[in-house]
Amino acid sequence: MFTRDTQPPLDLESFCHAEHPRLVRLLSLHTGDVETARDLSQETLVKVCVHWRKVRSLEVPQAWVTRVALNLATSHHRRSAVRRRHTADTGGDTSPTSVRDDEGWMVRAAVASLPERQRTAVILRYFEDLPVDEVADLMGVSPSAVKKLTARGVDRLRVLLAIEDLEVPHA
Repeated sequence: MFTRDTQPPLDLESFCHAEHPRLVRLLSLHTGDVETARDLSQETLVKVCVHWRKVRSLEVPQAWVTRVALNLATSHHRRSAVRRRHTADTGGDTSPTSVRDDEGWMVRAAVASLPERQRTAVILRYFEDLPVDEVADLMGVSPSAVKKLTARGVDRLRVLLAIEDLEVPHA
């Protein structure tokens, strides 16, 4: 949860070191790929560096960082979709080039396959453990929309992961 109590150290290096693991975790869920998440995390932290004066003066800088990271992930998904369409149109191979041995791959892949708004709501709500109101603010939607998006996302994850008794705390 982002609060004033979790105010980061005011120096850039400490802030970036503190945020990096959280960003990789958040973005690996969003993209379904740890390497892409690391790249996007670095890109996010570059933006933090560029805008550090503004970021450090914010009441909750982590919220700004999260929004930037999610925007970068959204752009990545769009670019990837265009590449896949282009590859399909030109008859290229779209199969993965490496075997995934990470045991969290199935969860990341399932979460990454959710529609974008559901994916974002589920990640922020359950993986980042943010309250409904904060997720609504970050996503620019109403709290009831967040509840609906997370419920649908969790229902879809149950199907994708073949988990009938997936326990999710109520909003």
